Amino acid sequence: MTSAGKGGDPAARAAALRDRIRAADHAYYVLDQPVLSDAEYDRLMRELQALEEAHPALAAPDSPTRRVSGTPSERFERVVHREPMLSLGNVTTDDELDEFDARIRRLLGLAADAAVTYVVEPKLDGLAVELVYEDGAFAGGNTLALVPSVVGVMVLVGLIAAVAPARRGLAVQPTEALRDE
Repeated sequence: MTSAGKGGDPAARAAALRDRIRAADHAYYVLDQPVLSDAEYDRLMRELQALEEAHPALAAPDSPTRRVSGTPSERFERVVHREPMLSLGNVTTDDELDEFDARIRRLLGLAADAAVTYVVEPKLDGLAVELVYEDGAFAGGNTLALVPSVVGVMVLVGLIAAVAPARRGLAVQPTEALRDE
């Protein structure tokens, strides 16, 4: 329970949460030095969301709950995705998973009863990556973002041993974008 839930000041608690989340965002996205675990960050964000839902006047337009977190490091070039990358976000209930499925079906223009196959893996890291291959050769890597212009990480992704320098097989396409988290 939040301090506001125990009779504390909801506005003060919301301000403290926003400050702590913004500091964590800066440390993670700009300094590349995380200061909170993913679980602790998610807990703080959910607490702030709950406060803002219970007290709508506290929901400022610049709240971390209203925007994509962080400012990417200037060390990376900006690139544009060929197709938007989507994420589950923080799905922790069956209802949230159903909402994700419905959103995917809407975006793809699929009927509610159309067959859809998902691949689900344990989340080990918060970095989603798109690997782009052109004519079978590795051409670049990009990160997940909720905007079309994102951080290019080709050099960094290219150093990962598991990233194939070339795609071979029966179904190599002229341009392929493979995605995983």
